[in-house]
Amino acid sequence: MEFSPFLLIVVPIGIVLLISYFTDQRRMQKFKDLAESLSLELIVDNGIPILRLWTDYRVEGMLQGFRVECYGETRGSGKSKSYYIIHRCYIPAGTLPKGFHLYRQGFWATLNVKFLGGQDIQVGTKEFDDKFIIRGESEREVKQFLHPANQEKISQLFTSYSEMQVFAANICYETTEFAHSSEDSRNILLEMAGFVYSLQTHPSSEDPFASQDRW
Repeated sequence: MEFSPFLLIVVPIGIVLLISYFTDQRRMQKFKDLAESLSLELIVDNGIPILRLWTDYRVEGMLQGFRVECYGETRGSGKSKSYYIIHRCYIPAGTLPKGFHLYRQGFWATLNVKFLGGQDIQVGTKEFDDKFIIRGESEREVKQFLHPANQEKISQLFTSYSEMQVFAANICYETTEFAHSSEDSRNILLEMAGFVYSLQTHPSSEDPFASQDRW
């Protein structure tokens, strides 16, 4: 059986569009379920009107008094292209030291610190220092912030989500779409908001700097 050149072109394109359509519908449902479960707003930006292909979805709003967002992002190209889901919870200004950035130790992070001169502030607790890369504009302010009570809060946060990153302005967690559900995103955002809320409570009695004007 011979196929016309027209069919050889149209059929593969049709298959790609069909797969893209159903993939997009699954993504939309995940973001919709997430928005409804946390009473957040679902924002839809159609990539191609009518066809609803390559659509951008974003869930955002206030959770426990803090602004959160969750959105999808395509990275790479060709066979290396992947769809990531990014979660953020924004931290009120002044809560963390300026330029603060904390994340788990890893091969590339350790390589950057040891051989390329990357910053890694040591707070004096070996177990904590061995787990995390810590950066900030003022080493003194970073050490003041990372008193034992806050070290414990951060360790608990990373026990659940080891790839979390804490910045001065927000907490960020990224994951690939594979095997990721709306329930996963819900739990991540709740964990983030709970952590930020815990930083707003009165300083712990364990904080040696609690009586000082830290910032």
